[in-house]
Amino acid sequence: MEKGLRSMLVNLLVSLKDIYTFRELEAITGVPQNNLWKYVSLSMVPEEPTAKKIYEEIRSKRVIEKAVASMIENIRAGEEWKSYWRIGYCDLAGFLLYEKLQYLRPDAIVVYPEKLMGIGMSLSRLLKKKLCVASSNKLCRSQSYVVEHYIDGYGYPSLIYLPRTCPPRGSRTVVLIEKTDRETVKAVARLIHYRLQARLAAITAILGKPDDLEDLNIPDQPKIMVLEHMVGSTP
Repeated sequence: MEKGLRSMLVNLLVSLKDIYTFRELEAITGVPQNNLWKYVSLSMVPEEPTAKKIYEEIRSKRVIEKAVASMIENIRAGEEWKSYWRIGYCDLAGFLLYEKLQYLRPDAIVVYPEKLMGIGMSLSRLLKKKLCVASSNKLCRSQSYVVEHYIDGYGYPSLIYLPRTCPPRGSRTVVLIEKTDRETVKAVARLIHYRLQARLAAITAILGKPDDLEDLNIPDQPKIMVLEHMVGSTP
């Protein structure tokens, strides 16, 4: 447990350093900048009581949630490149999702569209489970993929391609999508449940509200979570 806490804290500090300065992290944690630099550079590992104190300060002040809320603000402002392509944001978003999803014991994670791959990789690493990337790119058109045609919530015809062997048949699967678009969710669910015969453990979205997917007839009755709602930044 001690080793796990210390390792987790160091990883969190590395991610937070991509968002905050050492001066800001010192004000948050009460730990001198020099020591924080040593932790992040791995030249020193905090002792268990110190690691616990720093972790409790970070969580009690909702530092991770505030960082992810900033990430979502960027996306809402049309500057998603500041979020989906920034490792710190992706790792912190993945961490918050991991905290909720670990108890479901999933076997695989499916992300759609491809730009969510950074968050998916973080979640996959924490859960130590297989990552499957669904795509709308026609270059994926081959016998190696299954495809679902549908009309999205904005009235546009869309395609989703997913590898035939990912997620594996019978696996408990977590789906990560960008928005709580009901038609997209139903299309992904059809692909996974009927075409690949895997089970839906949870459907998670970056933007929206859980109510957006209320009373949606999805096989397996998966848990519904929305990151924007979790960090309290839902408009």
